[in-house]
Amino acid sequence: TVTLTQAVVEKFISTGEIDRGIARSLPIYKKKAEAMLAALDRYMPASFTHTVPQGGLFIWGEFKDGTSAKAKFYEAVENKVAFVAGNDFFADGSGDNTMRLNFSNATVEQIDAGVKRLGKIFAKYGVNMAKSAFDVLKERGFIKQTVFEDDLKKMLENEKVTFYVGFDPTADSLHIGHYIPIMAMAHMQRLGHKPIALFGGGTGLIGDPSGRSDMRSMMTKETVAHNIACFKKQMERFISFEGENAALMVNNADWLADLNYIEFLRDIGVYFSVNKMLTAECYKSRMEKGLTFLEFNYMLMQGYDFLKLYKDYGCTLEMGGDDQWSNMLAGADLIRRKLQKPAFAMTFTLLLTSEGKKMGKTAK
Repeated sequence: TVTLTQAVVEKFISTGEIDRGIARSLPIYKKKAEAMLAALDRYMPASFTHTVPQGGLFIWGEFKDGTSAKAKFYEAVENKVAFVAGNDFFADGSGDNTMRLNFSNATVEQIDAGVKRLGKIFAKYGVNMAKSAFDVLKERGFIKQTVFEDDLKKMLENEKVTFYVGFDPTADSLHIGHYIPIMAMAHMQRLGHKPIALFGGGTGLIGDPSGRSDMRSMMTKETVAHNIACFKKQMERFISFEGENAALMVNNADWLADLNYIEFLRDIGVYFSVNKMLTAECYKSRMEKGLTFLEFNYMLMQGYDFLKLYKDYGCTLEMGGDDQWSNMLAGADLIRRKLQKPAFAMTFTLLLTSEGKKMGKTAK
């Protein structure tokens, strides 16, 4: 069995093992495979693990906790017949622990309905169906660091959480490094949580020193506004801005641009220790070449963003790349100290170059 990729299809065409008509259906197969993976995340038990879609569009799946998929499946269906939805999606037992889900002839709608019904069968016959967003992100290798991990995991298992990811508009396009947090946002949203995409219209005028050995180039307000507009168009292709847990787009320039500096220092600055800030990796790496006071303010501003989103939208979780760890901890700590309320941070593994440096859009 081989994974159906464009390269495989082209090889089969060249050897005469597959014709052009089948090859033209590859985009349809891709949509079906994506629908299948999304449905498995949404409806199947936390202990259910599976292969990637293969061959004629089927997967092998089993339970990591030793539950017999075959036994549970046959227990649920009379006379050990295959599970059928619209005669186009079916599952059958194979081996003691393994089952096969075949969806080659199913429509996207039939795939969703079939997995949903299968999930209900497992729930009815005693399989633990709890699959939290934490489990999904963990098993896919997204998570690098968290704070108050046990409490965070419990919250994601029992509540619908509003969370945010920040994007500094330092170019007019998202880049490959953004793909990891954006896909994490998509997984979170599929599982019922509400994403906020925070655009740094205010912080982008300063520049984040994290992961930098030099000062970022200063951008004009016009450039920042243009870049944000470009980001918005691209973001809509990955996460949904409709429905019960529709994503929000927010620009921190709306509250940072008109801040009263004296009030900001009194209300926010009092919660930040300079000694502690200087131990943060994002600042330590800049000490030799010099760190401007302009950049030193960045942690306070990002922490204030989290506080503002907590107050306005009930946002309790900040997510982002691992280079943001110090800034994210500062925001969660600000909420806990100022409001005496729980707040959490979760970072993702970064995409790195062959030299081990962050793959950023402005790096050379």
